Amino acid sequence: MRLDSLGRPSVGLYTPVRARPPQSPTRRELINAIMTSQPSRAWRGHELALRLHVKPRNMLTQLGEWARLGFFTRTGLGTYALNTPTSGTTFAPLVRMEMIRPTCRGRRSPG
Repeated sequence: MRLDSLGRPSVGLYTPVRARPPQSPTRRELINAIMTSQPSRAWRGHELALRLHVKPRNMLTQLGEWARLGFFTRTGLGTYALNTPTSGTTFAPLVRMEMIRPTCRGRRSPG
């Protein structure tokens, strides 16, 4: 059991000593930025992998999963585009952001 400075049991709440440093963008944020530069274009997964210096197979796997989750649209074999809602519809994410863990930082997705 941990005790505080007065000898009482601590309640287990964590108070950070300093603020977290700014986080680098996730792989999905980077892909979104690339696709936003030319929103009407369909992007090949291999091309995105080359730009981000990752293995094409890993990139295509992630793009396929993100397309199933509704973040991107699969336009053809190995090609993806931004998931832009049509006029009159509102975008509602299919999952909460904290449920998705980027695999590019060495962490695995839950499940």
